[in-house]
Amino acid sequence: DFDQEHVVAGNISLELWRGKGSPAAAAFGGWELHGILQMLSGTPFAPRVGFDRARLRPGFGDVGQRPDLVEGRTSSDIVSGDPALYFDPGAFALPEAGYLGTLGRGTLRGPGIFAMDLALHKRVALTERHSLELRGEAFNVTNQPNFQVPSGRALFTSSGGRIGSAGRITSTSTPSRQVQLALRWEF
Repeated sequence: DFDQEHVVAGNISLELWRGKGSPAAAAFGGWELHGILQMLSGTPFAPRVGFDRARLRPGFGDVGQRPDLVEGRTSSDIVSGDPALYFDPGAFALPEAGYLGTLGRGTLRGPGIFAMDLALHKRVALTERHSLELRGEAFNVTNQPNFQVPSGRALFTSSGGRIGSAGRITSTSTPSRQVQLALRWEF
């Protein structure tokens, strides 16, 4: 359930100007840039029947029962990637009453994650014991929407009808871009 085939993570810390004694060094010296990059492939998931079709445990819901996969369909043509309809619910059928479905566990992959955070800061010495730190930080700099797996994974009502919200993504796994500025006095 938590398998991620691809994980790329990296960070960088750079001192932007190293000159000393010049007017440019006074203005541009001491600035540091820090960055964090994270790219992850999606986690596996599977749509659910939505009720206890196999009659395993009356009164306990669907307990993760999976539907039948319609013959001729593959996971590559089922997932569209659109948050409004991430996967095609029509690719799945209701199994016969009293039986488990043919869809495998974790057959589909959810959306991946791309996140990049940056920080820029400079320390200015005022006296031997006092200094100011100017700091700017930006989280999710690219403002990339990183969606969670579809919240609408249940496909059928207990009467066998289709659920209209099946396959829809309703939340993100990371917040939108956030920027913060700070001025810190150290003494």
